[in-house]
Amino acid sequence: MKRITLFVSLFLLLSNLLAQKPGLELPLEKGYEYLLTVGYGGVVCPQMNGGIDQYHLGNNYYALDFGRPPNCAEPKILAAAAGTVIVSRNDPNGYGEFIIIDHGNGYTTIYAHFKTRFKQVNNYVQQGEVLGVMGTTGISTGPHLHFALKKGESSVLPEPMSGYTNFTPGHYYKAGDYYVPPVPQDIKDKIDNFFYAHGLSLIHISEPTRPY
Repeated sequence: MKRITLFVSLFLLLSNLLAQKPGLELPLEKGYEYLLTVGYGGVVCPQMNGGIDQYHLGNNYYALDFGRPPNCAEPKILAAAAGTVIVSRNDPNGYGEFIIIDHGNGYTTIYAHFKTRFKQVNNYVQQGEVLGVMGTTGISTGPHLHFALKKGESSVLPEPMSGYTNFTPGHYYKAGDYYVPPVPQDIKDKIDNFFYAHGLSLIHISEPTRPY
């Protein structure tokens, strides 16, 4: 009975941890640096004369816009995390050509202003899989990716993403080789405490390092 109770408790703990937001990769073709043109709260980068983008307020407060790199005419847009495509269509008066992916547990990611979409509704995509080509369809002033992680209807902080935190408009972000974000320390502590409370031990494997 004690073993069954222990198993159930461990199962519930792991289920709770897995219900957290998905680990994210930059949804951009690797090998290039991308200027963050609009950051949290709609703050526009200084290179574009600053100000506030009204389309990044309310439920889109944590949305990010990445501009096209100067040395790549048509960069590919990638899935930030694995999931199922639930929307793939054109919205000429808003997002233009856009895709929404369901990652489970109420989390979705949205990718907008494609030139070309490669995925359709019900397609399952792996993290890093190509979704389409960056463009400037819909309400847009130039080629870019509008990206947001959402929980229900509201955007949430998409960090860490490829190891990056504190996304700042005007800064460049490089999409490098595949990188697994480290397990947050608070989650490690919860697992350690669970095993310690039941007289068990857990061997940690060292975290991967960033490739760039």
